[in-house]
Amino acid sequence: MAFHRWHNKKITPFKYVPKRNIGDQFMNINNDLATTLFACNNNVVLGDRVCFYYVTLYQTKKNQKEESASFHNVCLALCKRIQYQQDHISEKEFTGETTEEIAPDFCEGLKRMLSAVYAHTAHNVLSSTMAWKLLYQGSRFKFSHGTEPIPLHHMIEWSEGRNNLSFKLKKINLQDKTVDHVVDMFINNIIYRPFELNNLSCYELISEYEMQPSSKKNIEDGDYNIESATTFNFCKEHPCYKYNVMRKRNKFVVPSISSTKEFPNITELNLDNVHTDDLVVIERRERYGQLVLLLFYPFRDRFDLKLDNSYWKRYKKALENKLITSKCLQVIQNIQDVTYNCKDLKVAGDIIDKTTEYVPHEDDNKKFNDEKENTASLKEFEAVMNDIY
Repeated sequence: MAFHRWHNKKITPFKYVPKRNIGDQFMNINNDLATTLFACNNNVVLGDRVCFYYVTLYQTKKNQKEESASFHNVCLALCKRIQYQQDHISEKEFTGETTEEIAPDFCEGLKRMLSAVYAHTAHNVLSSTMAWKLLYQGSRFKFSHGTEPIPLHHMIEWSEGRNNLSFKLKKINLQDKTVDHVVDMFINNIIYRPFELNNLSCYELISEYEMQPSSKKNIEDGDYNIESATTFNFCKEHPCYKYNVMRKRNKFVVPSISSTKEFPNITELNLDNVHTDDLVVIERRERYGQLVLLLFYPFRDRFDLKLDNSYWKRYKKALENKLITSKCLQVIQNIQDVTYNCKDLKVAGDIIDKTTEYVPHEDDNKKFNDEKENTASLKEFEAVMNDIY
């Protein structure tokens, strides 16, 4: 397993195997606590990477087919009934048994309307359990904390000195009924953050603080100095200095970093070789150092991100001086784990495979012809049926 710091740890997969009593061999492995916690069946390996995929797919799977089955059956029954009525009326018209005026397009229009209703609602049918959950909880999924995006590509472009960065144009209505327009750019919130928050990195700033508009009274009075224990002013260079402040969140959020795959794999940085002449490794180190510093290192200018014109040297110096907090180091490790390490985890061996020895029968060719298992030609099937009957 690869770690962003200068040491490695050995991580091995494990299996959760509860005690099974007589008769349990006919039931899936289950644990009530694990089922409640993961909100799915837990007859999977809990210490294996397949568990992540299983739990994620199970909780996000579509169940419209089962929940809309009864509604679909009602629609089909109505369609058949309408078709039967239409045929019955047509037959009476042909034999001259009815003299009532009949609208020939009524049945056809009703069928098309019913089909349209079904097509529109087929993907929105909910079970009673899911409907109750949505009403009670407000959404299907509930998280302990909210999220806030960090546009990583925007920050990379700024650090490389590119022009035409993306921004929003804010419209501010003033007291004299005039309108002021200011540029709202994400990177400005970082480099022109309040002086009281000078030691916070981008990740920590977004997690703990949020940008809030100043009160209309302060804007009208021209009182831009609004500071308290939880509210701070931006630097005057910030385009929104007059109209916005930075306020501490009531509950911290989890920053959502876009494009974490931009991070190189630690195993490709050749950490054992401090001084390397490999240009590919040097390029990957520079890229890794750039991304880590942009997100987890406090800076105010793009030149703060380099030491001797190198992102990697500044990154190493920041680690030595402990300018990257332990919490940020844990997040960096999580990025490495999710992006790369989980793919390299070995699969835990199956207990039955370990304790069972397969001894093939002399007439059993499955050991040598696995690819032909459960296959039969049409002639072989007909021959078997002829033998039976």
